[in-house]
Amino acid sequence: MTLAPSTKDSGATELTVKIGGVQDRVDVSGTAWERGEQKAGPAPGLVALSGAWTAADTFTLEVVRYRTPFTARYQMKFSDDTLTIETRPNVGPVPPPVVGRRE
Repeated sequence: MTLAPSTKDSGATELTVKIGGVQDRVDVSGTAWERGEQKAGPAPGLVALSGAWTAADTFTLEVVRYRTPFTARYQMKFSDDTLTIETRPNVGPVPPPVVGRRE
């Protein structure tokens, strides 16, 4: 996962996710929803995304799987070389945080 300033929109953040060799890249902002198709991960499908820096060290991403009742909020907290992702789905159990390190 990579977060970087968008080269297309000064108010957006470019989110790149690579899972199982499949890469998704999208610009997200806290002022609009970006529709797209999630190809990477265990649940590919149509999504709408919105996200922004909610603290100096935290990026919050909202993912809506449109045409379904499922949404999730991901809080990505950065500390030194560590990233902790907390997932809050709208239904079902809350999974444990995922902790990763910078490559």
